[in-house]
Amino acid sequence: MKTFVYVPDDLFALFPKQDLEGFSEPALSDATDRPFLVRPAAPREVKSIQLGTDAILDLACLILAAIRTGNDIESLYPVYGEGKTIFLVRLLRMAGIINEDNLPVTEVAQLFLQKERTSALLQLVQVWVESAIFNELSEIPELTVDKLFRFDPHATRRQIISALSNTQGTGWLSFQGFSAAIRQEWPEFLRDQSENTAWLIRNSVHSAFRDWENIEAVYLRYLLNGPCFWLGLVDISAPARTQDGGEQDISAFRVNWYGRKVLAAVTRREPLTGVRPSAVEKQPPSVTIDGRIMVGRAVSRILRYHIARFCEWEKIQPDRWQFRITPLSLRKAKNASLKVRAFLNMLKRACGNALPGSLTDAITQWDQSDTQATMFEATVLTVTNPDWVVTLLNSKDSSKWIERQLNANTLLIKPKGEDAVRRVLIEIGVLTDKQM
Repeated sequence: MKTFVYVPDDLFALFPKQDLEGFSEPALSDATDRPFLVRPAAPREVKSIQLGTDAILDLACLILAAIRTGNDIESLYPVYGEGKTIFLVRLLRMAGIINEDNLPVTEVAQLFLQKERTSALLQLVQVWVESAIFNELSEIPELTVDKLFRFDPHATRRQIISALSNTQGTGWLSFQGFSAAIRQEWPEFLRDQSENTAWLIRNSVHSAFRDWENIEAVYLRYLLNGPCFWLGLVDISAPARTQDGGEQDISAFRVNWYGRKVLAAVTRREPLTGVRPSAVEKQPPSVTIDGRIMVGRAVSRILRYHIARFCEWEKIQPDRWQFRITPLSLRKAKNASLKVRAFLNMLKRACGNALPGSLTDAITQWDQSDTQATMFEATVLTVTNPDWVVTLLNSKDSSKWIERQLNANTLLIKPKGEDAVRRVLIEIGVLTDKQM
């Protein structure tokens, strides 16, 4: 008959090693390699459903392109969410895809973008689960953690992820039920309630810092509603939408079929088999004669990455991006030592005969001779007396606003220059009429 004795960590460290024979810390796999029972969600908890996807891979493609082109990553917040975007930037850095200077490591980034979607997502999941650097507690706005608090983010994350991997069934599970099951199984997984250090984590919204719901449950909610959902491992649900259109806190979740496969591969080292990517990246981009390029999730990420580097970004949506080829975008690409000819050849291979020939000719011509035509906004001014045109050209107040003289009686006026030109004309006794 075995006898088990619990020794607190601080006392355990004080014993000489020879006195600790027979004692050992419980292995994580021993504690979690068994079914983890959670109460099924009630119908009222499953109302507003959001399905987990691998769309984080598309965001990764945009982030890498944004860094290369100088586009502001913050512009992606309204489309993909600030928390998700910041999380992914850190994940890419931990994976070695971005270096410490926040620049893509070219070869590593290229390989990542060329990976089949399932393998690429598995790479990100593994980096997150095994990271000793990423600290979920510091990412939760309502929690304040004192520097004196001792916390192993890797071990804690692995413990909860393993429990999540061993939940049973394919239906919706109650978040409150999951929190209660964790509390019953590992009540002190985050902090020892009996120690004085319990107060070192505080909830800035709720003052009862010792309450499980205000600390541990908040951590679990972030884990499920944040990284697990962003990485496509779980689907989540809220009771209903609020009156202002915002989402309530997560009330239910389910580990989807894809999530179970990936979690098993990460936590139990099982081979990842039978998983098909959500989007097969074999579709060509859509290119119009005016230089617009539309790409969806079925266009390969490596091609999307290069398109984003050679084009202006017109409209970014979660499942559809719109770019445009312009002399400015091509010039920026050239200044970054990119080859326009290589980009054009890439488009030809991807689009074939669907690539407009006149656009191809125009890009080739530009590459050889730079800009040959310029379009700009201006106001057309016509006068009955050519002497007035001479006066405007010679006046220091109006000359700087004149874009070009078209003929003896006509000038093109730069935007915002209308008032200055009008004043000069009044000084010589001419009233100006404006027609739309």
